[in-house]
Amino acid sequence: MPSPGDPLAHLPADIRHQLARLTTACQAHFAGRLVGLYLHGSAASGGWQVSASDLDLLLIVSFWRSADRPVMTALCLDLSAHPGHFELHVLTQRDLRPWGHPAAYRFHYSETWRGRISAGAPAPGTDVGVGARDREIAAHLTTARAHGLILCGRPVTRAIPVVPRLHFIDSLFCDLQDSAMTSPGEGYEVLNLCRSWAFLTHGQLLSKEEGGRWALSRLPADQAATVYQALVAHRDGGPEDPSRLIAFRCLLWPTLWASAHPAERAVIRRWWPATVPDLSRSGH
Repeated sequence: MPSPGDPLAHLPADIRHQLARLTTACQAHFAGRLVGLYLHGSAASGGWQVSASDLDLLLIVSFWRSADRPVMTALCLDLSAHPGHFELHVLTQRDLRPWGHPAAYRFHYSETWRGRISAGAPAPGTDVGVGARDREIAAHLTTARAHGLILCGRPVTRAIPVVPRLHFIDSLFCDLQDSAMTSPGEGYEVLNLCRSWAFLTHGQLLSKEEGGRWALSRLPADQAATVYQALVAHRDGGPEDPSRLIAFRCLLWPTLWASAHPAERAVIRRWWPATVPDLSRSGH
């Protein structure tokens, strides 16, 4: 049983144990260099599903050594996928202040790279050199600052700077464009479009499930049905309908464009996917 007031009490016991093992290992290895380890994304804000969601993690250290890379790689290979899949970035304090976008980082582990790493092949995030940058870190930092949970270390607002709104939007739409081109799944893409719409409209930072529920009453019946189906698919792994996803994508991108301020529209235009008719240039 979780202790009273445990911020991870909403997560299954095996996930709490997995995160505790990661926390202990990071504290032991980095010791005085550890600034903080933070859980963000759906595992922190709600709607996390072991079959559909990653454990999104940010580890911030005062400085990074080349010897840290094999240690973190081995640690992630040992702990990730037992049962939650890690999506973990390591950044130093100098990567965060002064702020720059895209942000620099030192290490990135994704469970999708396990096969390559185990085979001895380089993976995109675990073999990075000095100067590696990731545009999507701005979104991770923003959500961690708003809803992140501290596994150890300093308060989130002391460790993570405020990311400018335009940089956050750039990070959001970089991911949305990638989703439109690679189709990771209806539950993921539809709900991300919905929560991006909520942010542009009201500045609300919502989880995928919250974004979907927010959009339900604001859409025509056929598109609301697509959102409902995406909520079910995200929660239960139900069937998906690619044709409905394409129609929804073509509706929501122009809606996002119409909800944005002029400076934000310039950012959205940069990431407009080839799979959506380019209404951004027609005055929509």
